[in-house]
Amino acid sequence: MRTLNTPIPRHTASTACGAALLTLLAAALTACGGGGSGASPASNAPPAINQGAYTGSTSNPAAPSFRLLVLEDGSVWSVYGREVAGALQVAGFLQGQGSFNNGQVTASDVRDHSQGTTASGQLTGSYTAAPSISGQVAYASGTVTFNGGAIPNSTYDYNAAAQLSEVSGNWSLSLSSGETANVTISSTGALGGVSSLGCRFSGTVTPRPSGKNVFNVSLSFGSSPCALPGQTATGVAVSYPLASGQRQLIVLGQNSGRTLGLAAFGLR
Repeated sequence: MRTLNTPIPRHTASTACGAALLTLLAAALTACGGGGSGASPASNAPPAINQGAYTGSTSNPAAPSFRLLVLEDGSVWSVYGREVAGALQVAGFLQGQGSFNNGQVTASDVRDHSQGTTASGQLTGSYTAAPSISGQVAYASGTVTFNGGAIPNSTYDYNAAAQLSEVSGNWSLSLSSGETANVTISSTGALGGVSSLGCRFSGTVTPRPSGKNVFNVSLSFGSSPCALPGQTATGVAVSYPLASGQRQLIVLGQNSGRTLGLAAFGLR
């Protein structure tokens, strides 16, 4: 969601703790606790009512939809792309650390990952107890605005504990690098996979200690042709049911310097 006239970036702004994260999302779901993202701690954490998951629209015609997570530590993760048959086709994602104060949220360290590139941005926005969010993400190449509201609990219950049984098994995922990957997650959260170009990776998927419906993810990649050769990425993952009866999985990760990021998504 980097600009209105450039390719959709891999990172989209996430809702800064609810509203703030959405603001980031508008720009396009680690510091959040499991596997640090390299971002500094939030100077002001989001109000409890604004923590959670959001959905909404952006001013970027190439990526008009977003999903946003605002986590308890103020970190925000947002994915952006297009809605297809009720599922989100992810084009990129945005991650940052929000500061929330009196209905205003800011994040000066946003990273937007898309199509093998990473851009820096600044988020400014507002949030309400509804909860709702609106704002903009400014990049060197332009500005993207956004607005959205909380995802209904019937679709995704952020306050329910994450269950490994909902993500364990085999997945065929699309990657923001343009590849696909066959991924297996064990009943204990061990992850392994190989991409269509031969990149092998392994890692772990574990429920967040906060007890919320979010997983912490750590991935270690092999050598080239991996998009993050020889590196480790940390981030988050979410899974939720669709009206079609299928379940969507979205995995987001970035390296320790936040200079590279990778999103994976799929249905089963």
